[in-house]
Amino acid sequence: MKDWMKAAAPIALAAVLVVVTLAASRQAPGAAAECMGDQPESIGMSGSTSSTSTYQFEFCSDPTLDLQVLVNWGNVKKDLGLRVTEPNGTQHWIDHQDTLTESYFQPAPLPEGSWTVEVVNMSSGMVKYSQSITVD
Repeated sequence: MKDWMKAAAPIALAAVLVVVTLAASRQAPGAAAECMGDQPESIGMSGSTSSTSTYQFEFCSDPTLDLQVLVNWGNVKKDLGLRVTEPNGTQHWIDHQDTLTESYFQPAPLPEGSWTVEVVNMSSGMVKYSQSITVD
């Protein structure tokens, strides 16, 4: 192995582990909730699921902000659904047929507390997707 590769390999491995750890912590059910709502912001992430992926965030403050959740995937043979649960337990289910996008919008004012967003695989096999949660 070349000398530069011996030196670079541990650094590259460490970088990969940091990225994997951060990505896993964003998707892990039960992970500490992110606080959103003190200003307009957006969180983007990607993942894959064969059943359900869950993301939680905390809405903390500004009563003038709206909420939008988008999920996109690139395989027309697959079907994903989107479930958004408000802090009081009210659930909103979105699952349109023959589309590559599901979206949810809730106008201001938003209830403060823990929100849960679930991407649900309605088809068989693994589905790769991207997701964004925006308060604006």
